[in-house]
Amino acid sequence: MAVKLQGASFSAQVDYWARKAGRNMLTVVKESASRLADQAQTTINEGGKLPIDTGYLRASFVATVNASLPPSRARPGDDATYTYDGSPIDLTINAMNLGDVLNMGWTANYAGFMEYRYGFMRSAAQNWPVIVRQVTREVQASR
Repeated sequence: MAVKLQGASFSAQVDYWARKAGRNMLTVVKESASRLADQAQTTINEGGKLPIDTGYLRASFVATVNASLPPSRARPGDDATYTYDGSPIDLTINAMNLGDVLNMGWTANYAGFMEYRYGFMRSAAQNWPVIVRQVTREVQASR
């Protein structure tokens, strides 16, 4: 849907277009990052590649904006079952601005070994261009 700025100066029209383009880029970045996280966190039982036993690896997934990930930590020595809540990831992604650096990863101390064996993050990262193209088409179609 085209918006005409009748009577507006050329600079006002360019300013409007630039703000709209920036909003669209930010929408694409945020939605793409969210889908990447969802894909990386999809367990083998759900058709993904993330192995799940107690759920500790999946529950250790964190995201930061313009900051390093927290240090890795060992699973407590209990027989607990851990659950994953993606809300903090979504909130972190939604707090992003253009130019920010998003870091996502697992803090379980064995995450690197499990990634090497199962490739859950590598597989999701390889799909990044496909995810971005799909989200871009969806954003363009909705505007």
